[in-house]
Amino acid sequence: MSESTTHERDPLRTTFHTLALALECAREAAPLIKRFKRTNKEIASQLDRALIRACLGIGEANKREGGNKSLRFRTARGEANEALIALMVAEAIGLATRDELTPLAKKLDKLVAYLGKLAR
Repeated sequence: MSESTTHERDPLRTTFHTLALALECAREAAPLIKRFKRTNKEIASQLDRALIRACLGIGEANKREGGNKSLRFRTARGEANEALIALMVAEAIGLATRDELTPLAKKLDKLVAYLGKLAR
């Protein structure tokens, strides 16, 4: 039986919209992070770590129950906001143009808003 006919679940895909958005941000940021590493390793590292921690925190929160769930979403929100601030700094110090960063910044802003709602 082929994989397409067995309807197996793809373990590398999520149906949780907020996590999917966070992963999309990480994918979109990857070329920027690679480029930033050549000129400013600190910004590259901050952006990279913040996106990784946001994605992992969302994934962890999604499978939790009770009070820890909202705490994990709040922490992930802080990480997503840190990634957004890293983009602001990157633009401010000339690592990238506003036009280059705006599409990703808009997605991160939306992610921060989603996580704010989930953290309540």
